[in-house]
Amino acid sequence: MIKMKEYVKRYIDDELSNILEFMGAVLIVGPKWCGKQQLPPNLQTQ
Repeated sequence: MIKMKEYVKRYIDDELSNILEFMGAVLIVGPKWCGKQQLPPNLQTQ
């Protein structure tokens, strides 16, 4: 995995945080290089 220098905040971050309060898991899908692997570790640190 390529390490990003700095996390780029996405509009879905806040919405996903709210959803995770009620759901135990979510499925993140999308095109290559859109931040799917960087999003979960960033949410853990918030």
